[in-house]
Amino acid sequence: MQYETIEVNVSNAIALVTLNRPKKANSLNALMWQEIKAALNWCDQSAEVGNCQDS
Repeated sequence: MQYETIEVNVSNAIALVTLNRPKKANSLNALMWQEIKAALNWCDQSAEVGNCQDS
C-alpha cells in the first residue's frame, strides 16, 4: 500500500511504521492520522506481520 506521510516496511514478520514528513518536522495532520490507522489495521489483518513498531 502506498502512503504519502508514512512508510511501512515489513521484515521478519515485524512491520516498521515510520513518519515521513521531514519538511514539517513529522508533525501530525489529518492525513497522517488516517494513514497510521490504515497501516495499523493492515498490520492487524496481515498474515505476514506478527509485530508492529513505530519509529
